[in-house]
Amino acid sequence: MFEKVQQMRQQRELALGEAKAITNLARKESRGLSADEQTKFDALLSEADKLETEIKRDPDAYIPYDDIPIVGQPPHRNGGRSYAALFGANANSDGWRGASEYFRCVTSGAWDGRLRAAGMSGSVGSDGGYLLPGALAADLLGTVLESSVVLSRCDLRPMTTSELRVSGLDDSDHSALFGFSSEWLEEGGEATLQTPKVRSIMLKAKKNILLTSLTNELMEDMQAAAQPKLLDSLAAALRFSTDGALLNGSGAGQPQGALQADSAITVAKEDGQVNGTIVAENLAKMSARLYPPLWNSSVWLCHPSCMVQLLLLQTKIRNDSAEVVGGSESGLISGDGKGGYLLVGRPLVVTEQAQPLGSEGDLALVALGEFVVGLRKEITTERSSHVFFSSDRTALRCITRLDAQSKWASAITPANGSDSLSWCVKLAARSA
Repeated sequence: MFEKVQQMRQQRELALGEAKAITNLARKESRGLSADEQTKFDALLSEADKLETEIKRDPDAYIPYDDIPIVGQPPHRNGGRSYAALFGANANSDGWRGASEYFRCVTSGAWDGRLRAAGMSGSVGSDGGYLLPGALAADLLGTVLESSVVLSRCDLRPMTTSELRVSGLDDSDHSALFGFSSEWLEEGGEATLQTPKVRSIMLKAKKNILLTSLTNELMEDMQAAAQPKLLDSLAAALRFSTDGALLNGSGAGQPQGALQADSAITVAKEDGQVNGTIVAENLAKMSARLYPPLWNSSVWLCHPSCMVQLLLLQTKIRNDSAEVVGGSESGLISGDGKGGYLLVGRPLVVTEQAQPLGSEGDLALVALGEFVVGLRKEITTERSSHVFFSSDRTALRCITRLDAQSKWASAITPANGSDSLSWCVKLAARSA
């Protein structure tokens, strides 16, 4: 029966691959889906959903296929990099002609039957604001997904409720992978029953609020042409704050950032290393602590202030007695042929969301496919003319919801050797 499950999984992946190809083509040609493409896309997703249901019902599947965070697995199919891959391509405009008309209505405070109240069946937004029309939310989140440094590289999962449970297997100890340990037996020998180590990750959507205010004169004089700029500004602000939380979040009222995960490894500075420096030995030792199967999907993240150190890296030259007698250009950093850089052969991503030079986490080697993010598709907008009444300003608020966690409960203890391995390796502080 296991072969049947495998066959259904293969059929499901083929259907999802065809659906993704349809959206990729439309995106490449900067257009929406045609009627025929939309029909085929919906049919493929429906087929995939039916197969997923059958897989989960089959006792041989044991754990839902999509929820097994096997170390080194390819990104989840919804961890694609577009809104359509997460929530489908049929976002509804709710009757609005565009962003200009919607924001003009919301900022004016006028009631309109097309407005959808957040979390309510009626159309009164006083208790929670209004949901951004699906098509506008798709544009806004789509821009965030495509332009982000961290979010776009994570394993993205759509959240249809405020909680999402991701089930999987514990792979922290490689003396027995996932709790399984095969045996070599003599003829007639009896095998030992294996019990898998199961773990569960609970994502709980957390609110990310952007609050701003505009003078009432500006609200009244704002031309329609300025409204798309408002949407662009919202997208930029959401991208910035989301990437920051996904890297450095404390986990209290916000996601626990990748660099703060319990499974992250911190590599110590070299003995006698000068404060505020990065040396070749740092890179070598960090590379050695990344879980090997993840090397080809890893990237380096660094703060802009690290670039001088990285560009001037030198490899020490030693004599036969291991004494340092000089240095030369390291060759550890090079151009990638696309205007960017490679560091020890892996892409270097420079972001101000990393910590500044000398701080812990100013340089990190990460495989963000091992970091799962649950994302709600709803975006709430709200206005109030009362908060800043005394200064004759109107408050505008935008709310998105998401959560994130490492798939790993802890770093891996390798089968051989004592140094732990991880999907996230960061450099320790080098400051007084």
